[in-house]
Amino acid sequence: MIYPKCYNGSITPLVTADGFLQPCCLVSMMNYMPYQKLMNEEKVTNIFTDPDFSLYNKTYSEIINSKKWNDMIVGLKHTTIKSCVYHCSSSNAPRNSSVNATEDWSDTRVLTKDNDYIQLETSSRCTLECPYCARATYKTRKDADPNWLNKLDVSLDIIKDVLSFKHWKGVVDCGVHSDPIFYKYYHEMLDIMLGMMIHNYRVSIAATGRTNEWWNETQQLWKHLNDSGINVVVVWGIDGLEDTSSLHRIGQDWNEITTQMKIAAKNGVNSVWQFIPMSFNEQQIDEAKQLARDWNVGFHLKPSDRFGPNDPNKPNDNLHYEIHIENGVTHENNKPREEWIDAGVHIQ
Repeated sequence: MIYPKCYNGSITPLVTADGFLQPCCLVSMMNYMPYQKLMNEEKVTNIFTDPDFSLYNKTYSEIINSKKWNDMIVGLKHTTIKSCVYHCSSSNAPRNSSVNATEDWSDTRVLTKDNDYIQLETSSRCTLECPYCARATYKTRKDADPNWLNKLDVSLDIIKDVLSFKHWKGVVDCGVHSDPIFYKYYHEMLDIMLGMMIHNYRVSIAATGRTNEWWNETQQLWKHLNDSGINVVVVWGIDGLEDTSSLHRIGQDWNEITTQMKIAAKNGVNSVWQFIPMSFNEQQIDEAKQLARDWNVGFHLKPSDRFGPNDPNKPNDNLHYEIHIENGVTHENNKPREEWIDAGVHIQ
């Protein structure tokens, strides 16, 4: 399975917690803003929250095959929306580019209706206070709704509609403002997947705070999915060891998350430790790799591009590579962090 990223030459559509279909996860970070900023700082209506893109109003098929959706996607080629230009324009290639040359926009990989991956953000809840998360950014907004971050759950009817649209190569369950484990209907969603044509299910988890009973049921459902032929990959966001991970993942319970990571591996599920190098944990990378080997879990060293030039959390070693270790085999991105593109990690 390839970890589908915005930067791999295609746009992975995303379903938001309030039921909108969005062209990518970056757009969903701005989904709850009534306006967008252009490069000249002018504010314009947020085109991505058009009622015709709401899955409460239309089916996934109706939206993805509509002229309005196609026109919106094609229009991004010449957009002056600030966030889109900054992150995805050819001028930023290769560091931040999903479409790193103008001609790529004519490629069907860019047309979301032809994409074989779908990303889900099922709720708006998380127990962590990670400072670089879109959730933290949202809280700084003057018009932020303090209740919004704890009240949304996408309906199961929408989940059924989206998952039944096609034979998905990959369903990516990764929150932008949330953590998947706090979706109100998480277990029901996994039950639905058993009857769907899905090749891979990848869920990214960093939060803790669930009961042992909840985790036991979740682990059994993951195992059941995996045994049924759906390749389940659980990615655990743990940025350091017991004394450091919660410095970034503020509120994370080390014992809870590492226990569940190990249980998933023992159950035969592809369990992966994702480690973001920072100034306070980079000296622990080798020890973390060894723990991953001891626990029979994969290890994914994932450098971040979210640090400012004088950020105290920025790693001192500017040459961290993206590294993935699976079954004792090490794969490295061949570019240092300064030139690094999150180009995806392959898992068989």
